[in-house]
Amino acid sequence: MLKTAVKLFFEKSEKLETLEDIIEKSRYKKDTNGRWIPSKLIEKK
Repeated sequence: MLKTAVKLFFEKSEKLETLEDIIEKSRYKKDTNGRWIPSKLIEKK
């Protein structure tokens, strides 16, 4: 059920042309090859 919900979310986001905005707001960056790279995690102690 979760898998279906995630799939539908990405499909709808892509159709609405908001998927790239969502990914960027999640702090991902595109590299020179166009691949999405996540930001580095910082551990708090």
